[in-house]
Amino acid sequence: VFIFLTLLAAGMSTLDGILVSLSAMVVNDIVQPLYGERYNALALSRYVLVGVGILAVVLAWNPPPLIGLFAQKGVYGLAAASLVPVLFGVLVRRHIPLWVVVGAALIGLVGHLVLNLSGAVRNPAVSASYAILFSLGYGLLGLWWTRVPANDALPGKS
Repeated sequence: VFIFLTLLAAGMSTLDGILVSLSAMVVNDIVQPLYGERYNALALSRYVLVGVGILAVVLAWNPPPLIGLFAQKGVYGLAAASLVPVLFGVLVRRHIPLWVVVGAALIGLVGHLVLNLSGAVRNPAVSASYAILFSLGYGLLGLWWTRVPANDALPGKS
């Protein structure tokens, strides 16, 4: 019984951290860049948490018959959407335009879902891998397109 309670507490703590970080990311990375300081970030973060809770209740009320497969597609979709933006955020030392990051994330997620849900690729790991490659190609093309020419990067050149 003690082990079960410990595992339950660890799972609840992890879920709490994920939900709080989700609401902070929505407010800091989406709302504030678009609308500035017009909204109270703390209150908006709380509203996002309530919205996620309502969405979770709706999904839990009548779950799909194969919830494990539903979750598996979501986890692979999350990986496909986040791998290239995180990779670029860690490895690229210059400013990355927002359209490159958002485009790479959308291509990863939508590519995975289209390949998998259309039946073109049955294994979600394979469809996510293809989507990651498409996303990486788009991201690299975006980085190449927005590069600073060598002559403009030198100090004292005009």
